Amino acid sequence: MARVNANGIEIAFETTGPETAPAILLTRGLGTQMIEWPAAFWQGMVEHGSRVVRYDNRDAGLGQKFGPCEAPPEGEGGAGQAPTRAAYDLFDMADDAVGLLDGLGIERAHILGISMGGMISQIVAARYPERTASLISIMSTAGEPNPLSGPQAALEALREPWPPATDREAVIARWVRDDRLFGSRSHPSNADSARDRATAWMERCYCPGGMLRQRAAISATGSRAAMLRRISRPTLVIHGDEDPLIPPAVGARAARLIPEATFKLVKGMGHDLPAPLIPELLDAIVDFCRAADHGHIAAP
Repeated sequence: MARVNANGIEIAFETTGPETAPAILLTRGLGTQMIEWPAAFWQGMVEHGSRVVRYDNRDAGLGQKFGPCEAPPEGEGGAGQAPTRAAYDLFDMADDAVGLLDGLGIERAHILGISMGGMISQIVAARYPERTASLISIMSTAGEPNPLSGPQAALEALREPWPPATDREAVIARWVRDDRLFGSRSHPSNADSARDRATAWMERCYCPGGMLRQRAAISATGSRAAMLRRISRPTLVIHGDEDPLIPPAVGARAARLIPEATFKLVKGMGHDLPAPLIPELLDAIVDFCRAADHGHIAAP
């Protein structure tokens, strides 16, 4: 695991692929870690000729923490509620991403993010077009009012307090439950595989306090609709038609806000990257990045 000081913080990252290859920066979503990228997803990009950079967001994984990892007391973001005063916002997290590129000497990269990572990637593309070869925003939003308008069960699960770190089995069970709840109905995770991934996630870093601070950052940033209208780089917006957390219409709305963005609706995909759909996702992303590199992006 490598580390770099960037944007005033320490960022944990991994890079794979030739340094001379076109770079693609992968940014994770709320409370998740770089190890949660499916290996077939990022390794497939490397096999297609990319240099892949994965990293941990601040307050997740081995990223720098901005407060205690245990859940805060009632009234300070307890009971699953984000703190009322944000320690940072998504603009700061976007600056982290660009700072990482600076630290690696990467002048320009394809910027790909999922969920909250898509929000961060949108900001990078809008504020740093000279650093952005293309934007790939997956299962994300424009941050407009009431963006999480999915089924009530999914929203309640997202806000439910996480168990204490001392109850290891409860934490793992919660992760597995959420994986099933937010994931694709058509391609559910294997129970044993989900438990293995949950165990790896917890043992590497369990930081429910960080999740709440990231949620506060999303709220503090607010709508990015006006910013999306200013994005000038080639953009691919991907959303699953089975997403139980962020409805496909929300992803389509974000695509409409970005000039000449391409929208791809993936049949059978929820708020995850299911293994059976990775070949389809890779084909779309790799082809889009190559076209962007050669200036061959056509209007949708």
